Amino acid sequence: MPLNFKGAEPHGEMSHLLHTGCSLRASLVILKRFHVHRVCQHLQQNERSFTNSRICSASKLLTELKEKNKVKEIKDFKITKEDLNGREFRDVGKRKGRKRNTSKFSKYVDEPNNAHGAFRTEHQDAASRMELLENLANKTMDVVQKDNGSHHWDMERRRFLSRIEKSALGGRRRRTLEHLSVDSFKKVPGQTSLNRLLAELESLDIASILNILCQTGKTQEAVDILFNFLYICNKLEDAQKPEQLYDVNLFNCVHRALAKQGEITWMEHVLNWMTKQSVPPTLQTYAHFLECFGRSTFDQSSKIHDIISQLQAKGLELEDLYRNCSYISDEWTYVRKAVETVRENFEPRPRPEKPPYNNPLLEYLDTEEAKQIKNFNPNKDIMSKKKLSQKIKGRLKQEKDEYIALKPVTKIKSSVKSQKSKDEIRELKKHWVQCLTRLYQQSFMTWNGQTHKGYLEALTAKEFSDMVIEVVELLMRDSLQTLYWTKRQFAKALGRRLMQKTQYFYMEKYGILDKVSIVYKEYAQRLLSESHIDGNHREIWEAICNKHMDGPTLGVPQRPWSYDTQLWVGYKILDQIMEVMTITLDKTEDSETNGKHEPAFFETVNRNILGKCLSCYMPHPKLLKLYKRRGRSVGFQLSELPSTIPPAPWTSVYHGIHLVGDAELIRIPVSSDFDTQKKLVYEKMSSADILSIFDVLNYMGSCPWIINNEVLDIQLKVFRKNGNKEMNVPLPAPQMPAHLKKLKKKLNRKEDRQMLIEKNSWKKKSLEMNSLWYSCLWMLTIAKEFSDKPFWLPLNIDYRGRVYCLSAILQYQSNDMTRSLFLFANGKPLGEKGLDWLKIHLINLTGLRKRYSNKDRLDYANQMMDKILDSADSPLDGEQWWLESDEPWQTLACCKEIAAAIRSEDHTQYVSHFPVHQDGSCNGLQHYAALGRDKSGAKSVNLDSSEAPEDIYSDIMEMVELRRQEDEKNGIEIAKIVAPYITRKVVKRPVMTSVYGVTHYGARLQIQQVLNEIPGFPEEHLKEASTYITTTIMANLKKRFQTAGIIQDWFNDVAKATSAGLKKHIEWKTPLGMRVVQIADKKFVQKNPITKETRRVIRPDTIKQRHSFPPNFIHSLDSVHMMLTALHCMKEGLTFSSVHDCFWTHACDIATMNRICREQFVVLHSQPLLEQLSQYMLETHKEELKLHKDLKPVERKKLKEYAEVLRCNKIKLGDFDLKNVLDSEYFFS
Repeated sequence: MPLNFKGAEPHGEMSHLLHTGCSLRASLVILKRFHVHRVCQHLQQNERSFTNSRICSASKLLTELKEKNKVKEIKDFKITKEDLNGREFRDVGKRKGRKRNTSKFSKYVDEPNNAHGAFRTEHQDAASRMELLENLANKTMDVVQKDNGSHHWDMERRRFLSRIEKSALGGRRRRTLEHLSVDSFKKVPGQTSLNRLLAELESLDIASILNILCQTGKTQEAVDILFNFLYICNKLEDAQKPEQLYDVNLFNCVHRALAKQGEITWMEHVLNWMTKQSVPPTLQTYAHFLECFGRSTFDQSSKIHDIISQLQAKGLELEDLYRNCSYISDEWTYVRKAVETVRENFEPRPRPEKPPYNNPLLEYLDTEEAKQIKNFNPNKDIMSKKKLSQKIKGRLKQEKDEYIALKPVTKIKSSVKSQKSKDEIRELKKHWVQCLTRLYQQSFMTWNGQTHKGYLEALTAKEFSDMVIEVVELLMRDSLQTLYWTKRQFAKALGRRLMQKTQYFYMEKYGILDKVSIVYKEYAQRLLSESHIDGNHREIWEAICNKHMDGPTLGVPQRPWSYDTQLWVGYKILDQIMEVMTITLDKTEDSETNGKHEPAFFETVNRNILGKCLSCYMPHPKLLKLYKRRGRSVGFQLSELPSTIPPAPWTSVYHGIHLVGDAELIRIPVSSDFDTQKKLVYEKMSSADILSIFDVLNYMGSCPWIINNEVLDIQLKVFRKNGNKEMNVPLPAPQMPAHLKKLKKKLNRKEDRQMLIEKNSWKKKSLEMNSLWYSCLWMLTIAKEFSDKPFWLPLNIDYRGRVYCLSAILQYQSNDMTRSLFLFANGKPLGEKGLDWLKIHLINLTGLRKRYSNKDRLDYANQMMDKILDSADSPLDGEQWWLESDEPWQTLACCKEIAAAIRSEDHTQYVSHFPVHQDGSCNGLQHYAALGRDKSGAKSVNLDSSEAPEDIYSDIMEMVELRRQEDEKNGIEIAKIVAPYITRKVVKRPVMTSVYGVTHYGARLQIQQVLNEIPGFPEEHLKEASTYITTTIMANLKKRFQTAGIIQDWFNDVAKATSAGLKKHIEWKTPLGMRVVQIADKKFVQKNPITKETRRVIRPDTIKQRHSFPPNFIHSLDSVHMMLTALHCMKEGLTFSSVHDCFWTHACDIATMNRICREQFVVLHSQPLLEQLSQYMLETHKEELKLHKDLKPVERKKLKEYAEVLRCNKIKLGDFDLKNVLDSEYFFS
């Protein structure tokens, strides 16, 4: 059975699919019921005359009917109007009292057009007219027989005709839809411009709408929406049609719903629409047809044969139905049943378990020798199987709730009224639950015909009220920290939480929840029972999934709601819940507000750091006071906390970390163009290209951690005693001084104005201290919660490929105080060299002996052993040597580890859980020196071997000092003034950030900030001094790193040519295969000088693209180096973690990790990275650089110049030998 209609082949525009009454107006009205506003205004006016003509034809039919049947008196004309409306007016819009056709999906007919734009033949049209007249005659006669004595016929008829004539007054001549063009829209004065229509259609989240309708069983409405969307879009020119029009997933979504209902005819209609749009069917499309036949109780063998033949004719393989398609619920069962009716021995191919990397950097890992080596697994015996089962159940509940309440480690505000506040909040929440439940039942669930309701149907009234109160709890938590939410943030939180709960509901309904529990339990049990595993985490997961082929497919991306959809749904909910969430004021004798209800939250306007006014929600002062006094629990989102079980492995760009729902592999900054940015990033991403990145994230993310309780107890003790500035423990915000409290706003005297400035300065400082104190409180609260259990930190990447922890509060990529709390859950004996590495690591943390060899650092640690042990034993009461360190808390943790190892019976057998760090020497400059083979620069950043480590910051400081001495001799006054202030600390930040594109102005601000902190520095010379030092630093950097400067200049030229010349975003491909798109746009309004029309234009921001490209490219390289090191550490049996260019492992494995680190750096930079970048850009922009015949000479010249810029011909490499890195002891140290 072919999948096209057997009748006459459709042709022409999409309008041939419409029923006689269907119009642009009707189509847009249907779409307008969703969150697209004012899209159809100008189209509706073009349809007004069409509607008037239909009303007039209806009145003529009634007149003819009256004359034919000679009816004189009819009491009620309502029945005849209903019948007429059911046929002639059904597509103008839904109105009460109309009869609907009882046949399902009866709105559409798919036959050729006739000359007048209707697609029924003349014979069919005449037959329908006669049928209508006969039906009207029968209805009329029925009424006449019931009441022959009525005299209301003439009155009803006159009223009806009067209404028709009034509606038709001023109507233009009817235009058929086929003659309605895009140009006609522009000619209508006062209408929304066509650009507005295009923008609204582009932003319409049609995929989410169809998904929601299909999930809620409203398949007919989903067909309506898809059809009308196609119809509207096909009225536009090809260049103006939205991209989602060609998304095969739109059609497959509807196919899936139709297949479940056995609607094969309408599946064929939808497939025909796909053909009209030139959207080829995929294997998933044919799978839905097979499922539909599999559900049929009749013999469908011949039709199944036809489908299989068409499938194979398109080059698709039947055996790939399992591994290349996704199924929910029992879909696969019926697909297999359908295929087995014609092929008894059908065996689908399982998903590939061990696909090769196919990357020149990973050739060894693809060899049989490497595959035979089992990978180290640090999770063995972390917990029992019984405990694991309990944790899995708890995790599933947490993913459903997305909210966890923890008890703070200290009271937020001490008060005797604490219990009273708890009772008041309990009563207040009870009141809110009642109000929200009533709102849900009486308002949200009675949105008849509104799609808002579809987004809420997955929740019960209780779940809805709990969800809102949980979001409010998070708002209150941030309000304590003086981080008020904007209205947009509030709406986003509600919309996102609703989306997550909806996804959970349908995953449970479709059986995905049950299957993922089975697969994950088997996966986790294997991790807990084996110290070395055959294959990596991704491969193990795929192998287990292949064992459980029946049922739904795991890893199916749940189509998330777009950012705009989440906002839209959130705003709809927010506007109504704010009206019912109130708080009762205290009853006082002298107050007029006894028992008065006021809004619990009120809207105010705050300015952000850029001076932009933002609408924010602030809690009522009484509500905020209640929460401060309560202090019982604090709410956290699940994503803010570590995981209590090993995270699910990344297997695709959409599946990983969570058991239920999707996670974001790539973190993208939230903005107004979030959906566009996400699309640009993800459309360049293929799961097959970045398997190695999945494996690195899985390997590092599956590393179990425990809390260093000894250090945590000390931090809690200091924090509970109101902090300590010297220890970098935040202090609580102080009370405002008495003399500032009574200060009035309107002041005249100069002294009072000065006090007002002082008051504002005090407020700013108080807010900063308050924010830091609460941030520390939340971190310690989470650390205390996980102090007695192992935990995991799931990972994802940014758009450059850099790895980040998903947990935002307690993570090892945070500050010194937080990092000191982390220990590996699996310990290893120190061995012969482990204790020495602990001592060297301790000296590295202190920031002392920067230019000393490891042997000298070890000797210095032994000399300071008394102070080290004193710090370990008496951190708060002793000499406190650890406070002199650059990283005091990590130093204290290392002191305690060294003390425990020394005091053990045999330090070589001491099992250490402590992570030892190896940090790159200004890693960005290391990559620049390697790219340019810069011998001088390589020596400065320890790429070359040496007896003692080089320190680039000290080198540049010495060069600056020499230049300063020369200038002082030449009589330059400022050179004499800055003499005491040329230090390593002053020079460090500009040197470090120079590789990341810091400008002269930015470097000057950095130096100015450091100089301002130095006691006694003359403030009157601050600007002049900072300018002088900055200029000197930049000049000496170019001398030391000449090739790096040339490369950086080329990066800037490439960014300018691509963004300003070709009007494209910068794109490149990392050596591991990840495609990077650098999104930095600017928006402006463009006005047509002739038509005076304006339109919003979005183009790449040349300045941002130029400043961002050099550092982002280097960041992508350091990420690749880290990932290569991680993959080989996994094969060598190491526990590995990293903070970008700072690598962590056990003390006993430092030597091995350093060797791998050096080897992989050489492997990476042995590739022609700059040539590969140039070739990729030339290939990507091939079309833009093509020299067409109709181009002007000036344009041709510019394109040739752009192409020349993209070639890296001007870069001449130096003579540094990369193999020297293999012998560099201090490359990472």
